[in-house]
Amino acid sequence: MSTVAYDTVRPLAYQDARVFLLCFRVSDPDSLDNAVNKLSRVSTAEDRSDPVGYHSGLLCEEWYPEIRQHCDNTPVILCGCQSDMRNDIETISSLAKMRRIPVTSEQAVTVSRTVGATTYVETSAKTSGKAVRDAFEVAALAALGKLNKNHAALQRQKAYTHHGGSGGGKSKLDLKAELKDRAKSCCLM
Repeated sequence: MSTVAYDTVRPLAYQDARVFLLCFRVSDPDSLDNAVNKLSRVSTAEDRSDPVGYHSGLLCEEWYPEIRQHCDNTPVILCGCQSDMRNDIETISSLAKMRRIPVTSEQAVTVSRTVGATTYVETSAKTSGKAVRDAFEVAALAALGKLNKNHAALQRQKAYTHHGGSGGGKSKLDLKAELKDRAKSCCLM
């Protein structure tokens, strides 16, 4: 949560960051807004016709711009967490009562492109621990400047098809050796 007390402290953690994972819950459309927008919503006819409420014209006013203000060239990866909840009956029913739906992969990719994130990944620790490892692998590659457009496209394709698999490039041992000299502490906020 963003509080005034942390507003001056947070940027100190950004100084040495080599990559950001900007996370949201797939089952909570508001969490995507909070990650990239933190908008005070104004209801329009267009909003009422879009059950999730993501339009490419929305202005980003919180987390993403704050990151860009302090680290304008650092890769940002938009990460949809708990992707298994997208098909959870209770989640779907609860959101339907509010005339909303879980965030789709397509919507998240669109938001990712709109804000200029490096790529979009999805995780689900419940159905695939490998997806979580893959997200961190993508983050490591982005931090090293080794995440090319083909790799990013592969990650988006994985999000659409919801299956794992490794996307070429260096082996994990090679990556680990390369990261050893560049290791930094990890700060989760």
